[in-house]
Amino acid sequence: MTTTPPENLYPEPEPKRYFWMALGALCLALLTVVLIFISAGLQQGAGMISSLLIIFMMIVFFVGLVLAIISLIRMRHKVLPIIALLALGIPFFGFLCCGGGLLTAFYGVDFLQGNNPIFAPKPKVEWDTSPGTIVAQAAHPIKHSLVSIPPEYTRNYIPEARLWGDGRIVWATYYSSDGPRSVMEGRLTSEQMTAFFKQAIDVGFFGWNDNYFPLIPYENPPTDYLTINIRTAKKTVSNGMDTAPTAYKSLLNTLTNGPFAESKAFMPTHGTLIAIPTQNQAAINWDKENLNLDLSKAAQGIPVEGKVLQVAWEAVNKNPYYPPPVSQNRVSYILYVIIPELMY
Repeated sequence: MTTTPPENLYPEPEPKRYFWMALGALCLALLTVVLIFISAGLQQGAGMISSLLIIFMMIVFFVGLVLAIISLIRMRHKVLPIIALLALGIPFFGFLCCGGGLLTAFYGVDFLQGNNPIFAPKPKVEWDTSPGTIVAQAAHPIKHSLVSIPPEYTRNYIPEARLWGDGRIVWATYYSSDGPRSVMEGRLTSEQMTAFFKQAIDVGFFGWNDNYFPLIPYENPPTDYLTINIRTAKKTVSNGMDTAPTAYKSLLNTLTNGPFAESKAFMPTHGTLIAIPTQNQAAINWDKENLNLDLSKAAQGIPVEGKVLQVAWEAVNKNPYYPPPVSQNRVSYILYVIIPELMY
């Protein structure tokens, strides 16, 4: 008589479950890839990496940490989970020591504000190449930050940079609020213009807010702005108290301080001269210039060119905000030179 042994008398051992360890290893691998991208600086240089990826890295770390801890509790053999915890912690703390925490904070704020390049519009890099079309402009007009000053104070102001479709660019350097101004003229190649527009698109410029203000309310409006005008998109971003996205200053500097193969001092060919009588002592003797122009007739503005424009232009550039008075026939005047193609 044969007897059948009871079922499950010798049960097969349950297979070891490495699910949690495998998932933890996957998270560690993803973390390593992200750290490689961050170390290469791709998120800022070419837009290859963004704040979304950095935030995801943080999520991956904490998920991996939880999974490794669970594995440490559930598995009989503790060696592998301990190794996973150490391997997960070393790159993370290395990332923090290299300043990655601050980088994550900066890009995380941009992401939460909707200024992430991943979700920003990416228009085609094409622009109107005609010489009369302004395709980019950077300006820091002082009347934006000092709204109560009289209009005469900023009458001589021109933008820090203005770029036309044919590549011509004029940029101005204001050394101080009571000092001289240098105005230069150059020409950008098509490749340089393409690189600038691509830089703006890659950092998400066309998805940024139109205006940025500090969290603490101020009465003053934004202090500077940047305008980019291509065929499929046009946008102006105003910045107040440096509250714009982190890439804003980089774009501004690219336009105002970029390398130009050929540059020279800008000399206007035509303009309008305004002369307002003043009681201040004259610093320049207009009579010595032997110019056939009566400043007493220029209170409402008169068109000028040639040597008259050159002398007046040099005078106002000595201090655009506080032009040095000039004297003619023992009368002192404050000069303003209006250049139609440049005046803000």
